[in-house]
Order: sequence, then C-alpha cells, then structure tokens
Amino acid sequence: MVYNKQHSPIKRLQLFFVALFVLAMVMIPLSQKVYSKQTNPYAVLEKKFKVMNQILYYVNQLYYEDVDMESLMDGAFKGIMEQLDPHSIFISAKDQENIDELFKGEFQGIGIEFDILNNYIPLFLL
Repeated sequence: MVYNKQHSPIKRLQLFFVALFVLAMVMIPLSQKVYSKQTNPYAVLEKKFKVMNQILYYVNQLYYEDVDMESLMDGAFKGIMEQLDPHSIFISAKDQENIDELFKGEFQGIGIEFDILNNYIPLFLL
C-alpha cells in the first residue's frame, strides 16, 4: 500500500479553514488587548489612579511632616484643570462657599446691562 501525500481539494480546504479558525481564535483576543490599551481612556485612568494612590499612601505614611491631604488633593485637581486650557479652573468646596457668601444679599446700582451685538453696544435698563 502506497501512502499518498497529496490531499484532495476538499481536505486542503478543510485544513485551510481549520488553520484560519485557529489563527482567528488566537488573534482576536490579542488584537482586543492591543486595541484597548491604545484607545481606552479608562485603562489609562486606571493605571494612573493606581500610581496616584501609591503616591498619596507614601506621602501620608512616610513624609517627614504631617500633610493636609485635602489641600494636597485640591492642588492636584487644580493641576488637572490647568492642563486642559487657561479658562478651566477648579474651585474647592470651601472656596465655593466663600464665593456664594460674597453674592448673598442685595445689590444696589443703576441697573444697566450691556452686551456687544454686531459691533454695537446696546444698553438694557433693568
């Protein structure tokens, strides 16, 4: 009996689809990992939160002086907002209370509101 190494076209097609299936089963999970690391902002945030958590732990436990963690975190939040653009700011709860206190009460004045429309300044009396 002679063994024929050549396979029939149907066998070759079956082997091709089996190999293609195995390749797909290997490549799909790998591509998802690569793709998710590149485009998923939550993966980046999760890594950065872990680093920030470690930093805060070490500062709280090992820094030579006591640290006001609330003001430290407020500074971190301000830094985040400064990275966005020059118009974005972080206002802490304490600062917001102070701002609210300034605007409580009654205001006196002549009651004029103005705006710029088509290079003209119309006045509105209130």
